[in-house]
Amino acid sequence: MIFLILAIVVGAVYWQQTLPRCSDGTVYDQCSGNKPLFCNNGTLERRVSLCGCPNLDYIRQDGEQCLDLRHPDVSKLEKRIHEIINENRVENGLTELEWNQQIAEVARNHSQDMAERNYFSHESPEGYDFTWRYAEGNVICAIQLGDMIYGGAENIHKGGVYGTIHYTNGIETSRDYKTLEEIAQDVATGWMNSPGHRANILTPYWQTEGLGVAVTSDGAVYSTENFC
Repeated sequence: MIFLILAIVVGAVYWQQTLPRCSDGTVYDQCSGNKPLFCNNGTLERRVSLCGCPNLDYIRQDGEQCLDLRHPDVSKLEKRIHEIINENRVENGLTELEWNQQIAEVARNHSQDMAERNYFSHESPEGYDFTWRYAEGNVICAIQLGDMIYGGAENIHKGGVYGTIHYTNGIETSRDYKTLEEIAQDVATGWMNSPGHRANILTPYWQTEGLGVAVTSDGAVYSTENFC
């Protein structure tokens, strides 16, 4: 007897839905891998409150803004250091120093030069000190007291935008970034704790000062303070 076996094979058809995406490949109504972008019906929009900031180098500030902790606002930092310097002078019975923009530009140029050429000194690699920089910046400083004429002074400081770096299994996981206030306090405190720098800050006959700050790509903060 011959049996005829009929086998019926039912094939499975697989269907894959093509989801709509934004130009960077992000699916609609999803956060992009490029934070804080959000794919809103084909348009990439900033949505910090929903998607967060790019990485640990940023914090959320003022709603939809990401503050880059690696690059503090140097103009605000300079002015805050200036305020703290004057607070120290007043506490020691002295008058406040006026802000001198021309001197500030000289100070800022020196900080930028130290940052760009990786040195930390009152003298440039060519041997030029602040008196040469004053002359180059057309700063005239001559305070006469009796037979003495004082032509200015300078403080410098090197710090950083972060403190402790945290690691897990040898991999960096986060950095304790400082606030602008903390950086400013570090600079001023460093000077006030150094006898020579403190003496410059508390010199009674200085009338004005300028401050200049530069921050490198790796987070080093160079500060220069010049007096007249």
